Formats: sequence, structure tokens, C-alpha cells
Amino acid sequence: MKLNRRIILVTTVWLFIILLVVNSAVYLFFKQFMEESELNQISDQGQAAIETIGNHPTPSLLMDNYLIGEGMLRVVRSDDRIGKTLTKNPTYRNIQATYTTSQEAAIVTYENAEYAISRQPLIWDDGSIVTLELVESIEHYSNALRLLQTVLLTASLLVLIPSFIAGQLLSRFILTPIRTLIGTMDEISRKGTFKKINVTSKQTDELAQMSATFNHMIELLQQNFEKQQQFVSDASHELKTPLTVIESYARLLKRWGKKDPAILDEAVEAIYSEALRMRGMTQQMLDLAMGDNQTVQPMSRLHLSRHH
Repeated sequence: MKLNRRIILVTTVWLFIILLVVNSAVYLFFKQFMEESELNQISDQGQAAIETIGNHPTPSLLMDNYLIGEGMLRVVRSDDRIGKTLTKNPTYRNIQATYTTSQEAAIVTYENAEYAISRQPLIWDDGSIVTLELVESIEHYSNALRLLQTVLLTASLLVLIPSFIAGQLLSRFILTPIRTLIGTMDEISRKGTFKKINVTSKQTDELAQMSATFNHMIELLQQNFEKQQQFVSDASHELKTPLTVIESYARLLKRWGKKDPAILDEAVEAIYSEALRMRGMTQQMLDLAMGDNQTVQPMSRLHLSRHH
């Protein structure tokens, strides 16, 4: 996988994970808050119904005149048998009844719809303890959760799309100097010439430092190459003279040196002198090629005289 795709993939995936965690936390917090709000509301309504009906000597008579609205109010006996029901919507009658002697509130689901139920103990006409159930539809609660899901999903998409585009721009910004560096190295390899990368003085980031380091390396390579070229040129020029001298005296020895001791001594001395000279020049050129600038040159005293 190419680097630009890795950058886009990593940035998008990480942002998606962050959005998933944040959106899940927001959704769960809102859902819990809404559930607690609905349960508190249905509990308060159930308590109000108990205070109204339970204080009457005959609760069944007062229950007939109780304004129930769109919900349901019913009495559940100890065997889960429904004693009395008050509702305008027959769908509510099919919700399972539960007998309890304690105060409680819950949210139940019936046919993909959610309802809030409040259960309160009540002393009925015959003196038995029954459960007074108050059931209310919380469709607005479900609608609010669906709306929140839609908003969070839409917001995530609106964030992920610019993030994907930003990842492409970021990868292009990062990879442009790298691609320039690769292209420059390919050109150097093909043409055999030294070339630097254009770096503006305003750039101070790591990519600019990489380009500056590459230019410095190319400069060092070019200097070393020029030194090698200079070394070859100096060697061929400086060694030509002593080699010519040695060759001339070798020919002289070959012709007359064996018979004439004076010529022999002169030739040997000249060859030895030129050999020492060649060794010195060779060492100097090697030092020059290796960049040995630490060589200490001997110092001598210079006498200046004034001429009138």
C-alpha cells in the first residue's frame, strides 16, 4: 500500500473511531436522561392517580370519572387478572399486566412501540390489595432517539468527508517533497550529474530539513568528485615529467651506462631523485584527494631588506 493511502486510511479510521466513541457516549447519555425523565414523569402521574383514587372509600366509582387522556389506567389483581380498565385506545389492553405491591416504573415495548408504566399498590373496594397501572405512550421519546441517531450519523458523515479530503491534502503536502527527492535522485542516476532541490528560506519543517540535508550531501559528493577529478588531472600532469626523466636515463643506461661509470652514477642518482620526487608528489596528491587540510606546513623565517 502506498504511503498516501496509508495516511488517508489512518486519519480517516482514527477519526471514525473517535466519532463512534463520542457519538455512542452522547447517544447513551441522552437515552439514559430521557428514560429517567419519562420514568419520573410517569411515576408522578401514578402517584397523583393514587392520591386521587386511593383516598375515596370506593375507588372503583372515582376511577370511572378519572380523566385518563390518551393512556390507560387499570387495576391488576394478585393473580395478574385485570379487574378494571379505563382507556380510549384498545391497543393498550394487550400490554401484559403485572401485579406488584411496591411502587415501580418501567419502560416496556409492545409491537415495536414503547410505553412507560407506573405501578402503585392500592386498597380496592373489597379490601384487597391491587396494583394500579398507569400506561402512557412515549412515542415522542422514540422519535427523539431516532432524530438524535439521524443527527449524529449526518454530523459524522459531514465530518468524515472533509477529513478524507484533508487526509488527501495532507498526504499530498507530505509526499510532494519526497516525490521531488525521488525524481531528483532518478535524474542524477540517469544523467550522472549533480542536482540540488530548491528549498525556500521560509520553510523550517522536517521536510525542508530533509531537502537541505540532501542538498548538503549532494554538495559533499560533488566536492569529492571534483577532488578526484583534480587528483587524476594533477597526477597525470605532475608525474609526466619525472617519468620522462626516468625513461630518458633508463635509455641512457641501456646504451652507454654499462661501460661509462660516470654516466651510470649520474643516471642512478637522477632516477633515485625523481623516484623520491614522485613519492612526495603522490603523497601530496593523496592528501589533497582525501581532503587532508590538517597537514601542518613547516614555517621558515623571511628576511626583508630595504633597498635605497
